[in-house]
Amino acid sequence: MDTKKSYQWFGTDIPPIGSTIRCVPGSPATELVAALAVSKEESGFHDRVLIEATEKINVILGKLQTSSKGDRNRVPALLKVPGGLFLAWTQHDDSITAQSEADEIITGLKLAKEKTRK
Repeated sequence: MDTKKSYQWFGTDIPPIGSTIRCVPGSPATELVAALAVSKEESGFHDRVLIEATEKINVILGKLQTSSKGDRNRVPALLKVPGGLFLAWTQHDDSITAQSEADEIITGLKLAKEKTRK
């Protein structure tokens, strides 16, 4: 997964694949890397209690990352859903989508470059 890209998720329930959640490049991002940002220092809005909680949560999420052993079909992710964030195993796919950059679409679909119109 390219962490510089934003990803969107969608669910599938198609035999023989079964129930899966796939993540593809897209915006707005509805899928997040399964890790919490770490503050460099304590503050009024992110005190010692929250720093320690963040560290503990990231240890758990790190164990999930390790257990997936780099399998692109089993990537832990936080999904934006009604009611909050949902932790799920996802499949990552860097497919070209309608929201891809024009050059990526042209190259990926092997399209002829647009000629300048007169």
